[in-house]
Amino acid sequence: MLRASKSSIEAASHVIIVADHTKFGRGGMIPMAPLNAAHTVVSDAELGSEYADMLRDNGMEVLLA
Repeated sequence: MLRASKSSIEAASHVIIVADHTKFGRGGMIPMAPLNAAHTVVSDAELGSEYADMLRDNGMEVLLA
């Protein structure tokens, strides 16, 4: 698994998060950067509308596959 470092996130001109719906709403995650550091989130069609709406409300593009 390739993981981005905090410095690479800060240096990037466009940050994309790829995560299936099971990764949302979980506790115990260790943040590397604030969520709004991302520009685009790609997830599966089972992502709950509450999460998709929250992401969009925070200025992120949401792509569901």
